[in-house]
Amino acid sequence: MMRVAMIPARGGSKRLPGKNLRLLGERPLIVWSIEAAKKSGLFDIVLVTTDDDAIAEVSEGAAAEVVMRPTELAQDNSPTYDAIFHAWESMGDNRHNVSCIATLQPTNPFRPLSMLREAVNMFETNECDSLLTVSERRLKCGHIDNGFYRPNYDFGQQSRLTYPVTFENGMLYLTSIACLLNGSLSGTKVLPFLTGRPFDDIDIDIPEDFILAESLLAFISDRLGY
Repeated sequence: MMRVAMIPARGGSKRLPGKNLRLLGERPLIVWSIEAAKKSGLFDIVLVTTDDDAIAEVSEGAAAEVVMRPTELAQDNSPTYDAIFHAWESMGDNRHNVSCIATLQPTNPFRPLSMLREAVNMFETNECDSLLTVSERRLKCGHIDNGFYRPNYDFGQQSRLTYPVTFENGMLYLTSIACLLNGSLSGTKVLPFLTGRPFDDIDIDIPEDFILAESLLAFISDRLGY
């Protein structure tokens, strides 16, 4: 049975046009995810699903396989599940040999290889539908009610004493084929894999995110493993 890494990268981006091909350091953004998947040694196939010819060319140049998806699966509101399922179906008879699909979003470029290996090991040694990476922060959170701020903490409380907030960070998703065939990338039995800073601080959607990623690169490149 095979593990397959899939990287969904459509051509359209309103907030940061051309972001998947924009250079981060010396590599186009999408190549960071391709190289992480390939150099981890975890995946039998690294596959990019895209609607964009330029992204396809760069991905093939980085030794990834490419599935061209139809326009209707590459809209602003197109679910990632539909793109992943289409890519899996496009594998033909080979799709029946797949046991696990890893979804790596190109907008999260910094994934230490050790993190990928630990996450896959956790996924495969526990009974679950899926695994996703999460971040934990101690934040002073609240909400606005009728124009007033309502804190979920005591004013004056130190941040280190607040209850940690956990949120999905988008670095990695692992999905069993049974879960995929049931119409979901997550299912109900979802394992959380806790990641650390500064790697999970980067999610590139606007120009300022690129500036932050570029400023961090010199300090973390030797910790990534690729």
